[in-house]
Amino acid sequence: MRKTLIIIAAVMAAFPLRAQNLESVLSSVERNNTTLKVLRAEADAAKAEARTGLTPADPELELGYLWGTPKEEGNRIDLGLTQSFDFPTVYRFRKLIADGEATIADLEYEAGRKELLEEAEKICITIVYHNALKAILSRRMESAGIIADAWQKKFDRGDCNALDLNKAVLNLVDARKDYEINEIDLKAACEELVRMNGGVEISLEDEVFSESLLPEDFESWYSRAAEGNPELQAVAQSVSNAGNQLKLAKAEWLPKFSVGYVSERIAGTTLQGIGAGISIPLWEGKGKVKAAKAKSQALNAKMEDSALQFRNSLRNKYNQALGLQKLVCDYSAEVSRISSLDILDKALLGGEMTLIEYRMEQSLWYDALSNALESERDYHLLLAELHRFSR
Repeated sequence: MRKTLIIIAAVMAAFPLRAQNLESVLSSVERNNTTLKVLRAEADAAKAEARTGLTPADPELELGYLWGTPKEEGNRIDLGLTQSFDFPTVYRFRKLIADGEATIADLEYEAGRKELLEEAEKICITIVYHNALKAILSRRMESAGIIADAWQKKFDRGDCNALDLNKAVLNLVDARKDYEINEIDLKAACEELVRMNGGVEISLEDEVFSESLLPEDFESWYSRAAEGNPELQAVAQSVSNAGNQLKLAKAEWLPKFSVGYVSERIAGTTLQGIGAGISIPLWEGKGKVKAAKAKSQALNAKMEDSALQFRNSLRNKYNQALGLQKLVCDYSAEVSRISSLDILDKALLGGEMTLIEYRMEQSLWYDALSNALESERDYHLLLAELHRFSR
């Protein structure tokens, strides 16, 4: 792959190169992207919500005023303050579940961040491609302009006919059309990058792709990628939470307790003391254990499926990247054998070839460079997907 990049760089040595660090662009997008800020706020809200409901129930105050009949018996005032508690293990499992939900919220944010940065990197790759293609098309348009001017002078002197002049003009028109189309596509990609950057102006003027090699050992690389996949980690955390939900459902079958202060006043007599109670679960939690067990089994199956799908997806992308890497090398070898446009211009102006032969050779030159750029662009787009989980 290193040799491939050197060959392409050598072929494009005639074009001015401007380098800008791709990572700095991605860092800017990460700072300024509004969608990412929304995802962070949503994750914080989900974490705060997960922390609710971990404390005991609110204390209950009861007040009763009873009129006595006959009046001589006096009125009675009852006062009660009660606090109820679940069995201690219930609070423990609720805390574990809340911690798990907070972890899932962070992992979902991380998954969104990686997906967004992958999208931004792909936009950057597209911009680099159009910048490189712009350099090629600019050189092609410049050459077409020189040839058209030369043939116009020949026509004015009577050294060529109108058909030859038309061919030279059409060559210039085609070159301008391709250049303008690329300009439109480049502008659209640049505007998309600004959108990803939260509307803050940013530019990327690189014309050569950065060197990025395909991992040589898929298995060891896949292990690292799986560890860095927040989506898989979120599913694994959901499985853990489901296990705690099952334990919680079983713990909720244990008795609930209540303690409190009780006071009774009647006919000048005050009675006061401590009250206690116990709630025996008979019907309220019916079916909860069965439902929690079914959910746990379903999430275990989902985790296995997610891991399998992730591995197969990455394996397919890895094989595609291998094929594109070979294609890039083949195109680069082809490009290195093709004469430069300067040589073709000199040959045509020196009368060593006809305009038809020139256009044919020029087309081969342009197609070879374009195809090499396209294949390298597609290769880097795949690498962006493969490297998503290492970012």
